[in-house]
Formats: sequence, C-alpha cells, structure tokens
Amino acid sequence: MTEESTQREFRFIVVNGPNTAEDPGVRTAIRKQAAKDVVAARKKVGNRSRVNVGQYPEFDALGVLQGLGKGRNLGSIESAGLDTEPSTEATQAIVWKRLGQYDRVSQPSVRTQPVRVLPSPLAVNPTNGYEALRAKYSFDISDLSNLTMFSISRSTIAAITRNSDLLYTLPGKQNASYLSLVPARQGHKPYLDAVIECVIAKARSAFSPPNAGFAMRVMKLHTRALRAIQQAVGDEKASRDADLLCAVQMLSLYELSLQVFLSGKPSAFIHHVNGSANLMRHRSPSSFTTPYEQMLFLAHIGLAHSEAFYKGEECYLTQPEWISLYESLAEETSDLTDRSPVVIRMRIALLHSPGMIAATSRALSSKGQCDPDMLLALELKTRELHQDVLDCIEEYKDRLLRTTLTGRPEKQSTTGREALGSALECLGLYKRMLAALSEPDRLALEIECQAVALTMLQMSDQPLGRQSWVHTGIEHGVALAIQETRKSWEENLSDQSWLEQRLASRKRWQTFHNHLMQG
Repeated sequence: MTEESTQREFRFIVVNGPNTAEDPGVRTAIRKQAAKDVVAARKKVGNRSRVNVGQYPEFDALGVLQGLGKGRNLGSIESAGLDTEPSTEATQAIVWKRLGQYDRVSQPSVRTQPVRVLPSPLAVNPTNGYEALRAKYSFDISDLSNLTMFSISRSTIAAITRNSDLLYTLPGKQNASYLSLVPARQGHKPYLDAVIECVIAKARSAFSPPNAGFAMRVMKLHTRALRAIQQAVGDEKASRDADLLCAVQMLSLYELSLQVFLSGKPSAFIHHVNGSANLMRHRSPSSFTTPYEQMLFLAHIGLAHSEAFYKGEECYLTQPEWISLYESLAEETSDLTDRSPVVIRMRIALLHSPGMIAATSRALSSKGQCDPDMLLALELKTRELHQDVLDCIEEYKDRLLRTTLTGRPEKQSTTGREALGSALECLGLYKRMLAALSEPDRLALEIECQAVALTMLQMSDQPLGRQSWVHTGIEHGVALAIQETRKSWEENLSDQSWLEQRLASRKRWQTFHNHLMQG
C-alpha cells in the first residue's frame, strides 16, 4: 500500500493527526482522567463492606419458549392466544403464558463486590515473555475475554459512562475468545507485543487504585502501540497478517475502559472497529483458516452488526462469501456455544436486520413511496427472514425439550440466553417491518409485535450472571421502542385511500426508527 492509501483506508490508527500528545486538549483529558481516577477510588474506599451477593436465578429458556406457542406459527396471534381486535384494552392485556415463574431478584450493586487491589507494577522485576508481562502488571489478558462477546458495542460504552460500576462486572475468563491464544503470540510481532502491553497496562490501571504517574505511562504505551500498528498497516504483507487484525481488535478493548474516564464518546472505539472491518475485507473470507484466525472472525461479528445498525446500512458480513465462512464454523456440541448451528442461524438473521431496516426506510421515503414493485420485493424478503427467525426459535425450543426428556437438562448458558434474546429482538423488528410494508396485516401484526416486546421486557428482568446487562440492555431498548410507538400502529385506516395509508405508514415508521436509534 502507498502511504497516501494507508492514510485514507486506515486512518483509525494514524497518530500524527490533530490529537497528538502535544495537543493541549489531550493533556487536559489526561488531567481529567487522573482526577476522575482519584474520585472513583475514594468512592470504592468508602464502601468497605463485603456483602455476599449470592447466586443469580437460573434463566428458564424452556419456560419462555413454551409460552410463545407451538409449531411453525410461533409468535402468531393464534399461538399466543390473543384477541385479534386492535383495541387498547386488548393489547394492554397481552400476556404470554410461560411454564416457569421467575423470582424477581434485582441485580446487586457492583459496589458490594470486592475489587481486586493490585500491587504496583513498578515493584516487579520482569524476566522474559508473556509470563513476565503478566507478573509485571499483575493482570492476565484473558480476564478481558468478556469484552469480546457478541453483544459488546458502542452502547456498552454508553452504559458504562452512565454507571462506571458496570465496568467492574466485565473481567472474567471465557474459553471461546481469541484472547486465550494471545499469550502464545507474544514475541512474534513487535506491534502485537506493543498492543498487548498497552492493553494489559490499561486494564491494570482501570481495575486498581489510581496512580497519575502510571496513567501517563499507559498513555505513552498507547501512543507507541498506535505508531507500531501504523507502520505495519503500510506494509502489504503485514497488513494481511492475523496478528495485525488481533492487535487492532485488542485496541477496541483499550477504548472500552478508557471512555469511562473521558467524555464517554465512543469515537475512538468506532475507529478501531471500522479498522478491523477494513482489515477483514483486505484479507478476504478465504484467509480465515486457522483456529486463531477463525476466533478473530467470530469476535468481530457482533461489532460489525452493531456498527451497521448505528450507521443505518447493510452489514458487509451478509455477503454470501462471509455467510459461507460463518456457517462453515458450526460445531455440534453438548452445550450451546458461539459455534452451535442454531446460535449461528439466529445471529445470521440478526446480521440481516440493519440492512433490512435501512431498505425499509428507503422504500417508505418520498422517493420509494409510490413504487409498488419495490415494496412487494422488500415485503417478500422480510417475510422470508421473519420465518427464518421463527424456525430458529422453534429449533432452539426443540433442543431444550430434547435434552430435558433425556434427563440431562441443558445448562442455561449466557450464550443461549443472549442468542434467544437476539432472536426475539429480530422477531419484533421483522414484525414491525412487515406491519409497515403490508397495510392489510398491520393491525394483526402489531398485536404480535407488542407480545414479543412484552416477553423481551420480562426476560430482561431475569439476569444471568454479572454481565447480563450487556445484552439485556439492547433487548430492553428495542422492546421500549416498540411499546412507546404502539398508538399510531393500532390506528384503523381502512377508510382512507392507498396513498393516505402509505403516507401514514411512512410517518409511523420514521417515528419508530427514531425511537429505535435513540434507544
């Protein structure tokens, strides 16, 4: 790559721009960071109690799914047992029967959980390799594995900015993460070594008492890492290296913890996610062959989806060659994982949703309003995806029933709970799209849509582990967007002309879309 093309395509890692370390604004940010570190530490010290937070209630996925109905009409009016009259009283009375009743246990305050106090990194005499680095900073990179799960997005930063305590719920090991392979990569590439130390140092700083001098050291490590990556991107061979993709993905972890202490704006995080996408496309799907490369790909899928959603565009991973790669990674295992076929199918349906939302907005705009062929083609595609989601949920339900009947009930993992929530999120979105595109079915679909939203809200009250807020927050936002805009979707416009109905549909959709993006 030429230097000019490097600056254009990979500007996310350029460090010789307006925000270098010499910039007064950056120095001000550093001082603010140090001050906020002090305030946060004083708050922690003020709570010396050690409360036993107890066990979280087990999430009963089978109870939820058995309440959704039977057969391939899952999510329909008939299966939910609902009145088809679009009255306010009927929709307010919507309740989907579920087998299990959940205990309403509020998630305990993170402040009651002890925060590990780490020794000073300056007091350790390092030897060689990753173990020396871990000893130097008293932190293991695999403890950040939860930051690589599917639901992590810029909304995670927004939530942590509103409540910095949430950051302390994230450390913990996950087996299915590329971070478990990072220690073995130490010493292979200088730029990866620089990023590993930078991220570990930042994590050590974020999860331990503040130290203004150490905060400055972390900033220097970050600058050094960015410069090393910039040089690697400019090299054609290095730009296709899996270690470079790993390094850029790891920098997004740095930004997740950094934004808590700065403005909370996710701009740097977004730049690194976009940079990962650029490197992914630069490599092409055929180059993801080793377990290391495949785990890097899996870690990028959720981020690619969320960025496409916020940008209002089609996710590039829905292209056939990327879908084929994703499907090829499916593995049947006794417990649900990120590679379980049903989980992959659920997430593929979710990957299509940003593009379908954008297409619906275009079709209902002033330019596409009077094109019946466009509306019909989009409606048929939406119905196909809607059925795919129903089939996925039914398959997940059958799996749970099968394991229950064999006497070995499936463990309700975070992956299963997250995948089910994503599927219901998809179901609600596709029902709203169909209601916008098919006026004759709108009133009936709206009742179903409200039922799905209600179920998502009920599920969000059933936490599964300390990190459950990451995915339940997204579900909660979609459900509220559906509920808060229900009134206009329940209006009977059968006595109006086709054009008047389409204009009303456009207005309804724009209102819903605005609520969705704000959520």
